Amino acid sequence: MSGQIGETSKAVLVISGHWEEREFTVMSSPQSPMVYDYAGFPQHTCSIT
Repeated sequence: MSGQIGETSKAVLVISGHWEEREFTVMSSPQSPMVYDYAGFPQHTCSIT
């Protein structure tokens, strides 16, 4: 299926209800880090990347 769309994506938009801030917040970067939501999981799983 590769190549059927026509060109490589230039951006990806991800919207998450898990990011809580008091003000409207946008994170943007050419190489944004992954944000992991480990709430409720055992403490040792917080070190997994």
